[in-house]
Amino acid sequence: MKKCAAAPLVSVIVPVYNVEKYLPRCLDSLFNQTYENLEILLVDDGSADSSGEICDGYAAKDNRIRVFHIPNGGVSNARNLALDNMAGDYVTFVDSDDWLNDEWVKIAIDDMCAKEADLFISNIVRVSDCSRDQWLSWETFDDCITNIDFLKRSFKNNFACWAIWGKLWKRKYWENVRFNCDLVMDEDLDVFWHKLVKQVDRVSYNSEAEYNYFAREGSAVTIASNKHYLDLYRVEDSVLADNKWHGDLELERLVHGHFFIHKFILLCQLSLLDGNDRFVEAEQKRMRRGIGDRLVAAYAYRGIKGMFIALLTYFPGKLWGIFEVWRNEKDIEAVFNFLKVKVLDKS
Repeated sequence: MKKCAAAPLVSVIVPVYNVEKYLPRCLDSLFNQTYENLEILLVDDGSADSSGEICDGYAAKDNRIRVFHIPNGGVSNARNLALDNMAGDYVTFVDSDDWLNDEWVKIAIDDMCAKEADLFISNIVRVSDCSRDQWLSWETFDDCITNIDFLKRSFKNNFACWAIWGKLWKRKYWENVRFNCDLVMDEDLDVFWHKLVKQVDRVSYNSEAEYNYFAREGSAVTIASNKHYLDLYRVEDSVLADNKWHGDLELERLVHGHFFIHKFILLCQLSLLDGNDRFVEAEQKRMRRGIGDRLVAAYAYRGIKGMFIALLTYFPGKLWGIFEVWRNEKDIEAVFNFLKVKVLDKS
């Protein structure tokens, strides 16, 4: 089994914004890594709480930590700054409310070197204040798989494979790649699909490396707004438009089915917010074209349930919000209230 000739430097990039309650847990998990040749880049993105001071406190006791204090510009801007300043041969990203098990970097480096991989994927556990669920848990790969096999395996298991965290990358893949600072959501999918995964040939995975993803109220993925939903919709639409580069029909259908269904849900969400009627109506018409291909793709991704959702696009557009109301509240009274506001009060 091949080993790294020397212990390569690993850059760990952590964007930080108003996470004083959770930041010490994240930084302790980096401080306690059994693999020691790290540089830890903390980018304090204009925090209004004590997060910046916490970063400085950790840097004072560990010379591997570098802290950048910048005006608030968003997570993409913070990550880009760290990418511009990193010195590592490998790079990984950790969100400031998440944490790693103590062996994470060592397992990742050893696995990549032994299998001559371009990209390492770790086990992912989704943690909330009241639950702990295995989000990604496969059998450890004996050897690498291709980027296409990784994507197919991910979509079949409904795993958001495009998250930037929970992975170790060779530096070379980021030399000319940066995040789009105009996006507030799906910036990971945008850079992963369009710029990164096409370059990667060999993907390794080891279930002993565990990334703990903390799902908390108030994080970017739990805050709903027009901008959030529109960013999600447009990035996912761009993925569908760029879904033939891999030349694999099975993957094409899995990707098509996943994002077609998710775009339907996003349009339902947008229909509940003011000012979106024209956009939603135009997209509804577009989604109804080529229904045969969409049914095949939806079935490949989610079976009969996927086909049913695809057929729902023929339901009257102004009532699409019903599905989102029911999905969130499971309450018939909430559905009637939606109908009253959306239909009766406007008729």
